[in-house]
Amino acid sequence: MINRYEKELSKFSGYKKFNGNIRPSSILLFREYQSRLMTWKTRLHQETVQFLRRKEFSNLFIDLNLNEVDGFISEEMAIKDLQEIGVKGLNSGRFYEAFFMSMVINWQLFKSRSEIQSHADLLSPYEPVCKLLSRGGAIFVSEGHFIIDSFDAYLSSKSPILLPSLEDEFLNYIDEHCSDFPNQLKINGLWDGFNKSQILL
Repeated sequence: MINRYEKELSKFSGYKKFNGNIRPSSILLFREYQSRLMTWKTRLHQETVQFLRRKEFSNLFIDLNLNEVDGFISEEMAIKDLQEIGVKGLNSGRFYEAFFMSMVINWQLFKSRSEIQSHADLLSPYEPVCKLLSRGGAIFVSEGHFIIDSFDAYLSSKSPILLPSLEDEFLNYIDEHCSDFPNQLKINGLWDGFNKSQILL
């Protein structure tokens, strides 16, 4: 019988990096992740912290004291097991795809723990990067900042980015109607346009 870890691991079995035109939705998903992570960090530490590119900073399980519990999945273990089920091109170091896959898997495995449930009013921090990866997104670091697909995603933003929906239909609508990274005002306008287009269908 398949265990929970194998079930969550298999969700990435079809991962293949996107090779095509620039997709603004990818960087918006990453910025949504940044916003959610910082909300969790602020809650847990009772103070505003600066976003850092280190993997340790993005590992919220360290803040939750869950990174050394039995069953925690390391990046190295995720790479090994994903390769065994046929996922190619995963690396460590400055490449972050496998790291975030391990974070997504751990979140699913430990989300019922009291350390997480005591903050059940907060959105899952890794949901946006899970969506990014499910759409073939690439995440790596170059010269001190993140590169998402072919876009630069700098370490911090003056204001958080909030996506009204993570559904593929809306993300595809963004990519069809944007050639660059939209700000929050433009995102809100795209959401209105998307909803109007759905009414006309």
